[in-house]
Amino acid sequence: MARRSRSLLPLARRTSRHTGAELRTAPCVRAINVAGATDAQATTLRLIGEGLIALTQGEPRAGLDYLVESLAGLPSIGGSRVQQEVILETALAAMLQLGAPGQAARLLSRHRAAPGPQVTRGAVN
Repeated sequence: MARRSRSLLPLARRTSRHTGAELRTAPCVRAINVAGATDAQATTLRLIGEGLIALTQGEPRAGLDYLVESLAGLPSIGGSRVQQEVILETALAAMLQLGAPGQAARLLSRHRAAPGPQVTRGAVN
C-alpha cells in the first residue's frame, strides 16, 4: 500500500480585472491538505496545480511540462475520462500556443490509442 501524504498541495485562486485590451491576473496561491491522498495522488494534484498556475501566469512552456508530467497519474486521482481529458486538452492547447502542432497531434494519437483509464480504488474524488 502506498504511503499517505501529509503534504500541502498548492491550488490557484485567481482574480481578474479587464482594463481595455489587457487582462491582468493577480495570483493568490493557497495550500490545502487532501486527507487520505497517497504520495502518487498528491504528486499528480501538485503537478496539475503548478501547471495551471504557470499557464495563467503566461508561462505556457512551464505549464505544459507540469501537465504532461501529470497525465500518467490522472487515473489515480479518479474522475471520469472526460474530467481527465480536461487536463489533456489544456496541455494540447499549450502545445498549440507554443507552435508545436506535431507534438500535440502525437500526444492526442497516443491518448486515443490507449485503453480507457482504470480508476484506482481509493481515488480522491
